[in-house]
Amino acid sequence: MMQKFEFPIHSGLTGCLKERIIRSWQRLHQSDYQVENVFKKADCAWPGDYEGRLLLALSKLMRTDKLTSPTVEAMKQCYKKYCNAQGYLGPVHEDFIDEQQLAGHGWVLRSLSEMQLLQPSELWCELADSMVNGFKKLLTGKVGTYPVSDGERKNCGAVDGSADKRIGNWQVSTDVGAVFIFFDGLVQTAEVFRLDCRELIDEFYALAQKLDVLAVKAQTHATLTLCRGLLRYAEYSSKQAAEDLAVKLYELYKARGMTLNYANYNWFDRPEWTEPCAIVDSFIVTMELFRRTGNAEYLDDAHRIWFSGVERSQRQSGGFGGENCLTHSEQELYMKFYEAPNCCNMRGAEGLYECAMKSIYRNNIDNVLLVALPVPGIFTFADGLTVEIRTNYPDGGAWQCKVLAPGKNPPKQIKVYRVNEQWRDTDDPQEYAPQKMPLNSCQAYTLWQGPVMLGKDQYGVLHKLNNFYQLDRSQAEKLHLQCIFSNQPFQ
Repeated sequence: MMQKFEFPIHSGLTGCLKERIIRSWQRLHQSDYQVENVFKKADCAWPGDYEGRLLLALSKLMRTDKLTSPTVEAMKQCYKKYCNAQGYLGPVHEDFIDEQQLAGHGWVLRSLSEMQLLQPSELWCELADSMVNGFKKLLTGKVGTYPVSDGERKNCGAVDGSADKRIGNWQVSTDVGAVFIFFDGLVQTAEVFRLDCRELIDEFYALAQKLDVLAVKAQTHATLTLCRGLLRYAEYSSKQAAEDLAVKLYELYKARGMTLNYANYNWFDRPEWTEPCAIVDSFIVTMELFRRTGNAEYLDDAHRIWFSGVERSQRQSGGFGGENCLTHSEQELYMKFYEAPNCCNMRGAEGLYECAMKSIYRNNIDNVLLVALPVPGIFTFADGLTVEIRTNYPDGGAWQCKVLAPGKNPPKQIKVYRVNEQWRDTDDPQEYAPQKMPLNSCQAYTLWQGPVMLGKDQYGVLHKLNNFYQLDRSQAEKLHLQCIFSNQPFQ
């Protein structure tokens, strides 16, 4: 029997995660995310990107606590009037393919799919169908011409990404590999709306198989989105090789694109800044890889990514921003940009959803309730099963899981995972003590309290990386933390 997972349909969160979601929700309803500022001009740099990311973010946050958004309703009312004659956003190009336009529509297709799952509507169906048909005309038979060779690009780019140069019939982006964001959206759209686009999806999969992400120094966000797409495709096509490729790409990312605090380099082998979009992707990928493989190393990674990467990147404003890349040669951690309103603020919201709604689940084989990442709150499943989780994680290993309503199929057992501890069915009330994690050279180490990295400020005070969102902007800009220590007894 193929293992299937059932997730909660509602979460009544308490504690830190609830506060983070509230702040994100409030940030995404400020003036720059009102409908009059959402739909961009047809000739903008990233057609569909802002619109898709925002609708996707709001659809995810709406699920966490049955929220309603006036922005979603306003977007629904005026979406079609911004579409071109081919059914998608931005210009219709006759003589070239715009990588950034495709990437933007990856988010659009995902947002339409998520809205259809949340609030089914003929409008979402019409938009998805017209967009996919429009892009099929543009792309079928041409996906394989996407440039994947070393030396064809300028190795430049800024936080928002920009057009690089024309290579063959492609206008490529400095966000190298962004074309695969469209692949991820296309696969989900094919599943949700049952659209006939298997041939085009297979073209993207063939392209992914020949892409050398190290040679082209691909953007890690694009690569991790490709991983998510491959895991969808593996389910969609029953191809184990697609999952194997996702595993390979994640291992490359971990070796050549991940910082010491489990954030990311924006491009492989280019540690210039971190980007929460990619950190969120890496969290989603590791959680899914764990569910598929049962390999606890992925779950350990997910815990550290969440608490020392994703939570570190959220700001007091509710938005998400980037840091420098903590490496063996760059041993202090500090903020590089406060927010990325065009991308990370919105991608951060999906990360919050994933932690809130997919960290607890049960499978269809042995009916064990698994708390893969302990989050406090009350969680309700479709059959009526309702459980309350109380925990002090990540500060310590204490937890309680109380069944408030057994539902039609009560779980036979409840297990909770804490980093490096494997599955436990009993709690440990002790708070975690700081522990060293030796670096490869063994001449230095990082310091961790459970899954949370610690850093020391100029006064010698230790800070948990995940508490950064409690600082106002001025405080955040001034805080530099030493995170790599010489191999001497810790004082």
